[in-house]
Amino acid sequence: MRHYLINFLLVMTFIFTIGVNPALSAEPNLEQVKCVDIESEDDLASFIFWLDGYISGQEDLSIVDPDEVELVIEETLNTCNEFPEKAVFNIVKGLKQ
Repeated sequence: MRHYLINFLLVMTFIFTIGVNPALSAEPNLEQVKCVDIESEDDLASFIFWLDGYISGQEDLSIVDPDEVELVIEETLNTCNEFPEKAVFNIVKGLKQ
């Protein structure tokens, strides 16, 4: 049951993020969304959180480590501040390896 709740929260977070920025509302390619495409740091953190779950699901990782998720969010935000034109997906994917 907890697994479904986490998935629901991830999907709702992503939907909220898409609704915030009109540039993302037309069927975004998740791999091409850049740091600058997301308007606020809170929305970016939500998107990073969702991507972390998405990538974990794609790699069949069934255990969520909250400390690792927090680290991925923190490191991605730092990278986005330094390189705003980078794709968020690529940053998160690189940190997950």
